[in-house]
Amino acid sequence: RTHGWIRSVSHMGELVAAPKPGARAAEILASKLPAQALVGVIGLDSLPWTTAEPLLAAGWGPRLVDATAAYITVRHPGDDAEHAMARTARAIAEHAIAAIPATARKTSEVLAALDGAARLAGAEEVLPRIAPDLGRSATLLRIEGDQELGRRYAVDCSMAYKGVWVRVIQSMTRGAPPTSWGDAEAWFDDMLQDVGGSRSMADLVATAPAEVTSWALEASIGVAPLSVVACSDRPAVQALPPNSLAVFSVQLALSDGPWLRSAPLRLGAGALAKASAEPVTA
Repeated sequence: RTHGWIRSVSHMGELVAAPKPGARAAEILASKLPAQALVGVIGLDSLPWTTAEPLLAAGWGPRLVDATAAYITVRHPGDDAEHAMARTARAIAEHAIAAIPATARKTSEVLAALDGAARLAGAEEVLPRIAPDLGRSATLLRIEGDQELGRRYAVDCSMAYKGVWVRVIQSMTRGAPPTSWGDAEAWFDDMLQDVGGSRSMADLVATAPAEVTSWALEASIGVAPLSVVACSDRPAVQALPPNSLAVFSVQLALSDGPWLRSAPLRLGAGALAKASAEPVTA
């Protein structure tokens, strides 16, 4: 059902669907490769056992090698076409968040408005999360069922457009936002221009208008749409070249409570273009 879409957003030489992918992969490898050939696997350590076991049983185990590093060199930096699609994806995500009713009192109202607006604007997949009440917790959750919203909450709209994933997180409030939010937003916009540039992340977060509770830099470096490449509590996982497409997320401990924000950017080249206020068409 999704073969056409997968082909349109990838560079696959051959696409095969099978109820038992490991067994089918072993058959294809045996028919197409010499006996001693090496087989590159992106994210080898996370290869599901149900896929790996038939490959091991067929004798491919010693010849499976991790191809993640090779994938990253091909995947990054992005080209102009990918950046254009990422800008559209950001526009869709921001449009979807803007569609949330100001009078929303339940998480179901937020999710329905966000998901509906994003998909009508061309999103292929939407993975929303909510921190329902910033006064109680700033943890973003995949909500099961329905919950009451606090006066201030945060929304994460992670979504794909033509195979390009972005994440946009915004803090929301009923009524006028506090002055501290405006200061935090201005700092965030300015700081995005330097992420991945000559200044270290320690220097950048030191300029924040409040304590930085956490930050994370994510990009496509494996089988997941977005993976952490650097964050506040551990060293960089993977260095990426300038102009790579990434997502920067931060949480500040403002005097009147937590504030969360996230946006896509090009490393060393600043934030992607701001979204239009007009609805986006696919």
